[in-house]
Amino acid sequence: LIDEVLAVGDARFQEKCRQYLREFKQRNGTLVIVSHNFPDLIGICDEAMCLELGRVADQGPVEGVISRYVARASKVPG
Repeated sequence: LIDEVLAVGDARFQEKCRQYLREFKQRNGTLVIVSHNFPDLIGICDEAMCLELGRVADQGPVEGVISRYVARASKVPG
């Protein structure tokens, strides 16, 4: 379980973490990443799940889930 770990450290540390995660995934490891960093999610994940108020609002291929999340978020008044 990874919660915004790529938001800390310098650029070298972040890239080292990304590389480790890609290699872990290639070894058939399962990752659960909690993040709003869309480029990292797209670069690391195949599937995504969006939670809203503790309930599953969307799930599926990562790029589609992110696109729909952004579309919903842009419609929120504020």
